[in-house]
Amino acid sequence: MRYVLRRSLTIVIAASLVTGALLAGCTGGDNGTQPPPEPEPAPAPAPGEGNGNGGDDITGPAMYISPERQTVSVGDTFQVELMVTGIDEQVMSRGAQWTLEFTPDILECEGFTAGDFYDDFETIKAGFEDPDIDNDSGLFPLTGIAIYGDRKGGPGGSGLLGTYDFKALAAGEATIELGIGELATGDRQKMEIEHIGATVVVD
Repeated sequence: MRYVLRRSLTIVIAASLVTGALLAGCTGGDNGTQPPPEPEPAPAPAPGEGNGNGGDDITGPAMYISPERQTVSVGDTFQVELMVTGIDEQVMSRGAQWTLEFTPDILECEGFTAGDFYDDFETIKAGFEDPDIDNDSGLFPLTGIAIYGDRKGGPGGSGLLGTYDFKALAAGEATIELGIGELATGDRQKMEIEHIGATVVVD
């Protein structure tokens, strides 16, 4: 079932407006004929970023869940943050898209709040409002954001893509991971990045 979901989401991505903005041509800048510069590792976030856990040992471009590990009790509500880090200031990012997968027998996703990583730019968004969360399968659907308009460039470094609200349903060890996680460079090329998930222990 998870394979079918991922395949379906890949088809959605191929046809989505956000992907068109990321990798086609609805942004300003050059025509994409020059290869992007090779990313250089950026400093990891300082301790305290992203709820004070996760990300401090990442040396290259990545999307990751923070905190990397936490313990809660049955019935508790808690949050995790989806972060980006290690984006070279020369390469920058024009957009991102992702899905989130979690252990449905133990966790329930209750909502999502957008982060501020792209706030200095005019953007289009998909899946940010009234998302169709599938708590039976443990899937938060495709979410995406892309810069558009005449302004060139994009943010670099590290930042927050969004915050997820969860509720602990039962005791056990649950995972929260990226199913799909993609970043676009400043010239609309797909960036090679690392995915790092999180563990939640419910007691």
